[in-house]
Amino acid sequence: MDSIIELQPEMVALAGGEPLVVKGIFEVADRLSRAGIHVVCYTGGWPMKPDMVQELMRCCDTVTISLDGATAEVHDKIRGRAGSFERAMEALRMLDDAVSAGGRPGFEFGIDTVVVRSNFDSL
Repeated sequence: MDSIIELQPEMVALAGGEPLVVKGIFEVADRLSRAGIHVVCYTGGWPMKPDMVQELMRCCDTVTISLDGATAEVHDKIRGRAGSFERAMEALRMLDDAVSAGGRPGFEFGIDTVVVRSNFDSL
């Protein structure tokens, strides 16, 4: 952490794998944020729980949910895991509810999609 902070990057992206399953990820994000670094978290949304939303809003500037298709059929096939579309959508709903309830000023969330042959027609 000290080495990253000493480099004074404008932004650090926490991605993976799945950053929300990494023990201590919120402490890492908080430390970067307190050093004035813009922190972005890229997640598939699968492990997101309601209590994580407030932590993410506290220590991240942006949370991006990966969505690989416009339907559960396409997304789940690409992810290789049934139910992953619904979990991603639920993560987006939780973030939207938190922002609508007054969230932290400047906090943003969004969707990240990669266009590939298997999702092109659905997008």
